[in-house]
Amino acid sequence: MPYYIHKYLPSENQDMIHGERIVETQSQLPLESTEFEGPFKTLKEIRSNSNIYQNLLKNNPKRAQKMFEEKFIVKAENIIIFPDLKDNIFMNFIYKIMQHSSNGKFTSNNVSGIHLLSDRVRIIEVIAENKTLGIKKCIIEAFNERTEKWIKKSEPSSFFPENWSLQKLINECFIAFTNKIQIDQHTFRGKTSDNIEIEFIIKNSELKTLYPIV
Repeated sequence: MPYYIHKYLPSENQDMIHGERIVETQSQLPLESTEFEGPFKTLKEIRSNSNIYQNLLKNNPKRAQKMFEEKFIVKAENIIIFPDLKDNIFMNFIYKIMQHSSNGKFTSNNVSGIHLLSDRVRIIEVIAENKTLGIKKCIIEAFNERTEKWIKKSEPSSFFPENWSLQKLINECFIAFTNKIQIDQHTFRGKTSDNIEIEFIIKNSELKTLYPIV
């Protein structure tokens, strides 16, 4: 599988802090970017041929060594491309947007999030729909892969269009985030390129949730 190296990749809080990371992916893409290098056939090739790695080795040798540890290599089926946002707070939200919208968060008897339809989501009832925009609000069940059980979500979920990929989700959320207006202390709303209104709940500079308004 090919490897890539990125100059500034978002991370989970308990993981490495935002910055240079190695990504192992199933797909090979020829990328032209000063922020992203690859594909590399082996990790050794990154050490030999990556300018990002060579610069990191000079400036932060500890991180340069740490990112080669197996537990810190990011595994991905595909690569999602986004602009250089290292000075933009949206960069800190990208991982949360993907996890919250596609996987959700399970507890013993409930689930939060989930705003992208997949084979891990069962629609019980559609309670509101905008067919023009392709968005809808539904009562759902979601599959917990850890317990292998279907869990009914206590609150309805608002879904982005069925044809949206994670790449499209990030692109459109960024557009909506850049034109957002503040509704109250923690609530913001912005519009995508297709005029879908997205609500962001942000507390203490942390994204709590986001969803399309149906």
